Amino acid sequence: MKKFKIALAVLLTLVIGLVCLTACGSVTGTYKFSSMKMESGGVSVEIKAGEEYMGVTISEDAVTLELKSDGTFVISGSMLGETLSQEGTWEQDEEDSSKLTLTVDGVSQTATIDGGTLTMGMDGMSMSFSK
Repeated sequence: MKKFKIALAVLLTLVIGLVCLTACGSVTGTYKFSSMKMESGGVSVEIKAGEEYMGVTISEDAVTLELKSDGTFVISGSMLGETLSQEGTWEQDEEDSSKLTLTVDGVSQTATIDGGTLTMGMDGMSMSFSK
């Protein structure tokens, strides 16, 4: 259970560490947790929405990301009775519309969008969201 909380906290920190997106009507909306991949010390773990991890079933509502048309976003995570939420801004790359930049407190993270799937990653972890 403690490992799961740590993994969730790290993922939320990753997501919270995202930065700047500029509004584009086609990518706005609510994205829900789809999957998470982690690699550490040569061990790879993939968790998909609806699967159990360390005794806890992780639903698609465990982490949600809402990209708003005004160029802001809210990411929220709920697990084990606790909810964390962070706001930031987002911007879509002018030259490559599949790339977004999410920014929170001056820290930016690039995400990619393919159809209705948004994926971001950092330090051996990636998280995917589906619209």
